[in-house]
Amino acid sequence: MEMEIKVRPAGPEEYTQVMEFYDRVTDEMEGREYHPAWQKGVYPDPAFIRRSAQEGTLYVLEADGIIAGAMVMNHETAEGYDRVPWQVEARPEEVAVLHALGVLPGYHGHGLGKRLVGAAAGLAAQAGCRAIRLDVLEGNLPARWLYERMGFHYICRTELFYEDTGRMGFWLYELALGEGTRPAEPEDWKIVYDLMCQLENQELPKEGFHQIYMEQQRDEHFWQSVYVLDGQVRGFVNMRMEGQLHHGGPVAEILELIVDGSARGRGIGAVLFREACAAAWERGCMCLDVTSGQQRTGAHRFYLREGMKKSHFKFTMEPGDVLARSTEREEMDR
Repeated sequence: MEMEIKVRPAGPEEYTQVMEFYDRVTDEMEGREYHPAWQKGVYPDPAFIRRSAQEGTLYVLEADGIIAGAMVMNHETAEGYDRVPWQVEARPEEVAVLHALGVLPGYHGHGLGKRLVGAAAGLAAQAGCRAIRLDVLEGNLPARWLYERMGFHYICRTELFYEDTGRMGFWLYELALGEGTRPAEPEDWKIVYDLMCQLENQELPKEGFHQIYMEQQRDEHFWQSVYVLDGQVRGFVNMRMEGQLHHGGPVAEILELIVDGSARGRGIGAVLFREACAAAWERGCMCLDVTSGQQRTGAHRFYLREGMKKSHFKFTMEPGDVLARSTEREEMDR
């Protein structure tokens, strides 16, 4: 049964519950390879979390009624942010900054980190912000992978000083709002249809396409994501995951990956592909397959660059081929 997930502001009265959440994350991550280096009573700073709750900048993610994730989003930056070569030109009030984003370890692998970041992007855009910026403690690879899959651009490595952590090395990231990935939604079907017609270089049956798209939206075996650029969907990836007898476990297959012709050359295809890889591994898939037509040599080079290997021949047949083959055999028998 799918979890009921909701991202909402936390009220001042929830301060104790949120601190218990952060303490639990700190305890349960202790000793893991990628511990976030949080310390109870130090970071996340209790006074900062209390103030954020009072100011309405603290958000929690509820999964089936449990606080399973939290983050702070405001305009506050560490000293030195103003000397970073950010890509988006924006005034301080036009930049949202993420702090203390975390998810309970027991909920890792369910895409909750993405839901928090996606909610932050939506809230920041509604508030008129032009970009989201953040820093990742150097060495925290899972956090780095999350933000890169969500379309954040790596800016640089620098040292920052926080009173609760001291001076440490951080990776800095920026997301231009109106740019990045999000789960595909039912209402995206028309633009996805146009992208698929572009991919196949023909007009596909619209009614049948719509029916199949909606069926796949409801099917837990399918995973779909879109890339938004300048407020428009410019890329789409569709992946099926299922158990297969000859593997003895679940496998994933990318069925379609397309980037609008006007937006190619920006790395959008790579972001969608890597996000699909991450989703497949998070769900325990043993391998990821892609079938690409012999004529799509550019796609072949792309998948090879991304680390895939040629491993199979694919054979196909259409109903007309069966009829033609039967007629040919009949004529040979005469």
